[in-house]
Amino acid sequence: MISPKVWGGYSAGFLLLAGLFGFLASATGLLPSLVLGIVSFSASCLVPYFFRDPERRPPEGEGLVLSPADGKVSEVEGGKVGIFMSLWDVHVIRSPVRGRVVLVEERPGGHFPAFFPGASSKNARADVVVDGVRVRMIAGALARKVDCWVGEGQEVERGERIGMIRFGSRVEVTFPEEVKLTVKVGERVRAGETVLGMLYGP
Repeated sequence: MISPKVWGGYSAGFLLLAGLFGFLASATGLLPSLVLGIVSFSASCLVPYFFRDPERRPPEGEGLVLSPADGKVSEVEGGKVGIFMSLWDVHVIRSPVRGRVVLVEERPGGHFPAFFPGASSKNARADVVVDGVRVRMIAGALARKVDCWVGEGQEVERGERIGMIRFGSRVEVTFPEEVKLTVKVGERVRAGETVLGMLYGP
């Protein structure tokens, strides 16, 4: 499934139409190379895959903290978990907890590769804080746009969609001290389903 939010803006629809035009143009002789048309059409067929938005079923349980993104855990340090999102992962970001959005902050920046030292503070990024849990969506070399789909004061459910990084990159989750993390570096996680840890709130 591709939600209207994912299709919103310029990316998906533009690429799909461009690919279809390239294929039709090559077939009618407007382009000199059939290969170019095939490549364009293939790229357009991949767009729905890149921008897919599958339904997820968050697990039940008090205090559970879920992964906000699909990908591989690249860092577990203190109260922070880093998740690397490849080009092939789902790019929709979900809230790890239930609560009120207390901060939405978007900052411009560079587009260094996600693994570049300091990328989380130098790259374009957006922070969404839900009841003390901070989700940082970081742009990368290919991921040029970060979309936030929630606003300050909004109530969100655990696993609810809160944004998107177009074409992957990196997500960092920073927790308050009252959390027990159960995830490990190298583990594959799924947004809205994989449990990262447990909050010890009152």
